[in-house]
Amino acid sequence: MIHKILLILLLMYSTIATSQSQSIMYRMGMRQGLQVAEITWNKLDASCSKLDVYASMLIDSITRLNSAAYSSKPKDFRHGYSYGLSAALARRIRECERRPPLPRRYNQQQDFESILGKELRLRIIHFEPLCCDGTVKVVLTSKVLFDFDSSKIKRTFKPVLNKLARFISVHDRTVVHIVGHTDSTGSDAYNQRLSEKRAVAVAKYLNQKGVKARRILTEGRGESDPRASNRNASGRQLNRRVEIYLRTHSQD
Repeated sequence: MIHKILLILLLMYSTIATSQSQSIMYRMGMRQGLQVAEITWNKLDASCSKLDVYASMLIDSITRLNSAAYSSKPKDFRHGYSYGLSAALARRIRECERRPPLPRRYNQQQDFESILGKELRLRIIHFEPLCCDGTVKVVLTSKVLFDFDSSKIKRTFKPVLNKLARFISVHDRTVVHIVGHTDSTGSDAYNQRLSEKRAVAVAKYLNQKGVKARRILTEGRGESDPRASNRNASGRQLNRRVEIYLRTHSQD
């Protein structure tokens, strides 16, 4: 909305009379205005989220042109320059309005803390944004999630999963990738099966609480991806876990 108001202001600066549009100075000014607008847009990483900032920068540019320091510029040049800026802004507004809305992935950490703040403080659950594409990792420790050597979710942990399901439902344009892990106690084959069962158990529970099954992927990695050493009890405890990756997706 702000950028549209600023577009009107830019157009008010522009005099688009036919006689001026035929002048050489007008055309020179218009070309320079378009070039300045393009450079400004690229400085903002061509981001539609910065459209209001872009419009404000173009207004500043035309204000400088009409200041005393540039009063020597011919009137036709200044009018053409103003029109070039306003034409560039109008084109960017049209382009950005035609783009599909971005998947909702903003303020994920804030939303997570508002829903699961207590669990974060108690270190029952961990939240970790990954890279720059909106993917986040949620880590659930098996100590509180499952009994030893079991894939049955503890009743005491279900309220936490209920909150997690609510968070996932709010961020409904994500693929939910659930990965089970174990420590090195037991055989490789047994640990692989147990990690798969635990991932599936979490997936089924989240589905019961409203997360659509088609959004969920499950995987077991057994003991192959430890977070810590399996040589001591504290390390093995960290390795017994379920990780949930929420990856932004364009469709449900």
